[in-house]
Amino acid sequence: MKELGETNLILPRQNKHCQHVYNLFTVYHPKKKLIEKYLIKKNIQTRIIYPYPIHLMKAYKKYVQNKKLINVEKKLKNIFCLPLYPELTKNNVN
Repeated sequence: MKELGETNLILPRQNKHCQHVYNLFTVYHPKKKLIEKYLIKKNIQTRIIYPYPIHLMKAYKKYVQNKKLINVEKKLKNIFCLPLYPELTKNNVN
């Protein structure tokens, strides 16, 4: 993650009282499409795991007072997951 810290990507935050399990490595960038095109050329696939915000999912709608969370909905359009799996080697990451 140190190397990605030198990019303009918004990376997952780590709470000083907890440890991240990194089951997903979701990042944000306003030029998501451009970055995805570049990564595809490098044979690096990205994924969108949660295409809808939680507050719009049927199971959670009753818990949200404001049905329109504009910032969440804007940011969702520019998030994507970078590859992350146990077999990923340091060489692949670099």
